[in-house]
Amino acid sequence: MGSRTPAIFTAMLLGCTGLSVLAGLPRDPRDVPRVAELTVTRTVTDLDGDGRREGVLLVVALTGEKDPARATEVLLGTWDAEGGEKGELLWSRHVAAETGQPAHDGEMEILDLDGDGRQEIVLSWDRGLRRGLVDRWAEIWTFPDPRRPVKVWEGPWGRDTRLDRETPADRKESFEREIDYGATRAARGRAIVFRDTWRMIAGKALDPPRVTTKRVDVLLRR
Repeated sequence: MGSRTPAIFTAMLLGCTGLSVLAGLPRDPRDVPRVAELTVTRTVTDLDGDGRREGVLLVVALTGEKDPARATEVLLGTWDAEGGEKGELLWSRHVAAETGQPAHDGEMEILDLDGDGRQEIVLSWDRGLRRGLVDRWAEIWTFPDPRRPVKVWEGPWGRDTRLDRETPADRKESFEREIDYGATRAARGRAIVFRDTWRMIAGKALDPPRVTTKRVDVLLRR
């Protein structure tokens, strides 16, 4: 964690060179102009297990705003892939606009957490705006209906302040979160089990890292 250059700094650099992208982004991630795209992740799957395919698209894009807190957006969208690339848009999410928080370096994972034949999407992004600060957040969505997905969980997905100059030495920390898939599958739709790997707590480096688990009761099957 923290080894890559966050997209927010790319956006700031482009803003300093006078690049003007657009004043607002379209609702449909497929319609984001290429000049605004930073990263694009696209796949086709059956989200709700009904035998019909849905397209899923994640775009991290420049907004054209000079304010670093609003310079990038993470857009997630699904569409009816039975209609091809131009199939009907079913649902979309604009993370920064809808949460009011910075959003960059978005990632997604699509998988069946509970073995019921329907897919869940784990959507994560970074909210940090300072060099040396990683502040990742995540949401988990389930799709009983591709038009009306349900957010079953949200929370921290990783944090690293070891190189952040504004964090006091005795408060520096570093952890990454992931899903314990075996334990989650065993919960049969009633819980998600997380595994946190801690490399620093309260300014003290941990070697080897400390691994903790946390079970969160949720309803994945609806």
